[in-house]
Amino acid sequence: MSNEVVLKIKEEIERLLKAGFIRTTRYAEWLSNLVPVVKKNGKLRVCIDFRHLNLATPKYEYPMPVLANLLVDHPCLE
Repeated sequence: MSNEVVLKIKEEIERLLKAGFIRTTRYAEWLSNLVPVVKKNGKLRVCIDFRHLNLATPKYEYPMPVLANLLVDHPCLE
């Protein structure tokens, strides 16, 4: 990675810290890789690869209710 990209990454991280979008931690249970993407206009987009975290996240065992089914039994809609 070039020094220019590393500098842009540091600037973006500082901006996100100051804005309160991210925060520092000492002993993280989960780590996700930072994926820097340089946009066409030269600005940097900082992306995070959450695939491992997503695999470890518990999934709901029930399906989402269908709105039409909920409305059928609603007393105001009789």
